Amino acid sequence: MPAHSESAEDATDSLPYLQRNRSSLSETVRRIDEDEARQRYEARAEEQGLDEKKMASPNSSSDEDEPTIISWDDGDPENPYNWSHTKKFLILCLTMMQVINSTMGSALPSNAIPFITAEWSITNEQQQVLPISVFLIGYVFGPVVWAPLSEHLGRRMLTIVTFVMFTIWTMACALAPNWPAFLFFRFFTGVFASSPIAIVAGILADIYGDTETRGRAMTAFMVTTTFGPLFAPIVSGFCSTTIGWRWSFWVALIYAGLTLVPILLLPETYAPVLLLRRARKIRKLDPSAAVIAPREMESTDFKHIATVVLTRPVRMIIFEPIVSCTCAYLALVYTIFYMSFQAFPIIFQKLYGLSPGVAGLAYLPIGAGALLVVPIFIGWEQGHLRAQRNGHAWAKREEFRRLPFACVGG
Repeated sequence: MPAHSESAEDATDSLPYLQRNRSSLSETVRRIDEDEARQRYEARAEEQGLDEKKMASPNSSSDEDEPTIISWDDGDPENPYNWSHTKKFLILCLTMMQVINSTMGSALPSNAIPFITAEWSITNEQQQVLPISVFLIGYVFGPVVWAPLSEHLGRRMLTIVTFVMFTIWTMACALAPNWPAFLFFRFFTGVFASSPIAIVAGILADIYGDTETRGRAMTAFMVTTTFGPLFAPIVSGFCSTTIGWRWSFWVALIYAGLTLVPILLLPETYAPVLLLRRARKIRKLDPSAAVIAPREMESTDFKHIATVVLTRPVRMIIFEPIVSCTCAYLALVYTIFYMSFQAFPIIFQKLYGLSPGVAGLAYLPIGAGALLVVPIFIGWEQGHLRAQRNGHAWAKREEFRRLPFACVGG
């Protein structure tokens, strides 16, 4: 009894300390969220002309001493929302090429693993899953950095830098001298391959203002994410049995090189960065112009980047139930999807005796299913829009735009 009482007293004494720690963490997260929300509200207010400071176009003049905060004029040709349909379509096609590169790299070794492990005498079955698993580890943690940085630095620069690095690490996989080096290269390939997955959705939101067109563009983006992993087993299957497993990565490198050339021509699409460039250009042409961009009113020091920008995805996953549940749903979907890249070779090669190349064709029905969903989704969207125009109450609820099909798919 005395020992029990002492332990109970110790536990009671430790409660205030634990509560203080929880309160401290909650208070820190709450303060960061409030600061970020305030900055975003002020930026939105400035864009809509609701800020107390006078909003004006760069060609207008002001007699006041305070700086003028520039924004887009109606129909401004530099506003990504007002770009031509052709330009937007070319950007969409380019982003789809990036996504195919990215996702193809994830499953590229799937039908080549027996040949890879045979070259380096890897007999442990647990290690044979590592070429894909290690890539996916980098694929998971990469977006935590790339997504918030793209909202701070802009889309173009980050897209080019990460894709160049992805190309370099893909070449390193083709030249890997041993098993540990190969896994090391695969991890960093996954880190940089995750950039398009994190950034492309932002690019599409930058250039498509209306929700209907943006939804269709996102549909094309999501369908494209399934094609890369489906092409990869076919490439590795036929290459491994004919010209060697390393040519699987050389083929991927050739495609990445062909994609890299147009990527260098990708324009910046993030509006705050474009407005910042406009303000700097105006001040360069007229040093006396008191013009600033909304981005220049935000904190850009390292502490802000480290505590607010880079922690934003983690805070959203942990403290936003909608984001947490959505991520859990997608995690289940991708777990089942990528398990097939380990299971299909066992089923179709060992059980049915198919060659690696022919076994890779077994993934094509997954792509057919993804294509089948496109007209179904567009039909649902059109019906939902008609219901909104006809004033149906259910159509005005946001959850009925996307959630029903997510439930059916789940």
